[in-house]
Amino acid sequence: MPDSEQQLLFGTAYTPASASTVPDGPYSAALRNAGGIACSWGNGLGLTDHIDPVRDLLQISLLPGTSAERWDEYASVYPQNTPEEGFGDGSGSRCDADDTRRDCYSDILVGDVWVQMHVVGVNVPDGETGDAGITAFVRPIIERLVERVAAASESAAPSPVEIVPSTDCDTVLPLDAVRELLGITEDGVARDVRDGEQGGGLSLPQDARMRAGLTSCIVAPHSDSVWAQATVLPDGAWAFEPTAVTDGIWNGAELIVVDGAQASYVECPPGGMQCTVDMAVGGSWVRVDLPVDSGTVVGAGERSEALALAALVAAKVD
Repeated sequence: MPDSEQQLLFGTAYTPASASTVPDGPYSAALRNAGGIACSWGNGLGLTDHIDPVRDLLQISLLPGTSAERWDEYASVYPQNTPEEGFGDGSGSRCDADDTRRDCYSDILVGDVWVQMHVVGVNVPDGETGDAGITAFVRPIIERLVERVAAASESAAPSPVEIVPSTDCDTVLPLDAVRELLGITEDGVARDVRDGEQGGGLSLPQDARMRAGLTSCIVAPHSDSVWAQATVLPDGAWAFEPTAVTDGIWNGAELIVVDGAQASYVECPPGGMQCTVDMAVGGSWVRVDLPVDSGTVVGAGERSEALALAALVAAKVD
């Protein structure tokens, strides 16, 4: 996004950050593995996505190789604009503006490229009020983004190849073994949550996860709580290579040793609500999350359990 267009949106310009180069986990890394890219600009302020009036945020994701079937699946659930009234070859956009919100969301198909844009904190000029005002203000910026994507060389777009997941939930996070390790006697269930717990229609991140072959599993009681979660991203071990380490992907994490892993890091922040272990196992990025019980915080016992759970999962990943 050119500085001039950021000046229009925010009254200033920010340095871009690539979530594809320094992802915050296997879910966001799946976009890179699927041939996409995600970038963001902003002031880093605010605690929520859209209700903090001091926050400036612009996020743009591109995912080439989107099939007509995938886009139709998305469009069947979410209201769409026709190309004549929307953007590109199909789009769904909305903007909201009131005393606390000045944000826009857009999903656009440009050829075979799925474009997703989210902007928060739009510097709407005087007189441009309400949803219609912010929509009219942002529209030319979205149109120019679509023009740039359309003008990009098609040869630069990777061919979409959907990877078959390398494992399944019964294998990577066996219910009985997890219950025994954690000392749980309550009955529970293991299930795949790659596409989220809420269901609903397809999204750009979901499509990327499907193409990348990501598996994400939880074991849980028959309630809203979760005992443990394991996520496996095939071909995700690049996140542990020296370049990624230098880029700061593991800042704040502790380098540890886990049997069966080529590299591993743990984060169990004192007073936090979960322990997370990230590992390179074979060619995969494997993440293990161990939430703690409501009303308690992470301690030495939870850390030990997280490391033991990580070793259990590492042994199950090819």
